Amino acid sequence: MNDKQPQRQYPIGTVDLGFMGSNVARNMADHGLSVAGYDAE
Repeated sequence: MNDKQPQRQYPIGTVDLGFMGSNVARNMADHGLSVAGYDAE
């Protein structure tokens, strides 16, 4: 990670964006929330 770049902050994060997690994250983003996601696979 580059320390000179400011990090973006998100109020909500999801881990493991499988079938259900990706739909939950997409639904929250569609309703105006900033969402960050991570999928280990």
